[in-house]
Amino acid sequence: MIDTAVIVATSDASTNPILPDHRPILWPVLGKPMIIQVIEPLYRLGVHNFAVLIGVEDTVALSELQRRWMPDIKIEVSMVMPGESLTSAIQRIFSAISRQSPNFILMGHNTFLDDETLTSVVNSSERCMVQSASDQDSVCCVAVSVEDIESAAKGSQPKSLSEIMRALAKSTAKTIKQASWHIQVNRLDDLYALHEHLLETKEDPYILSEISDTVKIVPPVRIDPQVSIGQGSVIGPYVYLERGARVGYRAHIDHALILDRGNVDANETVQHAIITKSGRIHLA
Repeated sequence: MIDTAVIVATSDASTNPILPDHRPILWPVLGKPMIIQVIEPLYRLGVHNFAVLIGVEDTVALSELQRRWMPDIKIEVSMVMPGESLTSAIQRIFSAISRQSPNFILMGHNTFLDDETLTSVVNSSERCMVQSASDQDSVCCVAVSVEDIESAAKGSQPKSLSEIMRALAKSTAKTIKQASWHIQVNRLDDLYALHEHLLETKEDPYILSEISDTVKIVPPVRIDPQVSIGQGSVIGPYVYLERGARVGYRAHIDHALILDRGNVDANETVQHAIITKSGRIHLA
């Protein structure tokens, strides 16, 4: 069983004008920062040692990563040093923790896949790679050793995490696993797709604010604490209201995320959109 994971804050995702104060590593996912939602499934499977690699621009995530999200968990945060390649930074982390476990799980902070595939990776006694359910050229995560990353670092240096994992897949013999589902969150429409999937599959309590009996809830819906909803509103299906959201009287919301103190006016209809205090985008 593998008990150590290296989570890399990739540069694939970028900040968005309607979430200007949120680095992608901290984008909200059902009440928690995205990186914590990536860590939690691994933690439930017995992985309690995490090394998180971030860039200088992601240091704002330090306070969130240092919170006690789960008992008996160890999260060590490292930064990519100025002038250091991502491959060298990952190799440095692997070398530092290689005494804890012969193999490690390597994946991005914005990678989500099914629990069954994650379970098979954690319980694997051999090195393996996981392919995306929709794209066989896309590697979701790998279980590798420090020797593997050293081998992949030889020759031309891959620059991105996806290139590194493809290089690892080619340079070492591994068992290939196919993810049943895989969502890579690079843009806000990916964030909505992730919420839509998690709202269908998670069994968490879905209403955590007091609401009027006149409000109609059409599941699946998640409502955080401290959300204000006006009387006569219709919420759902596929809606997440983050803490601080405000919904006016007789509003109708479906297939939408209301994040970062976003506001929906009275009598307004919102469909296929993401709304924050800084603006909104409409989903295709």
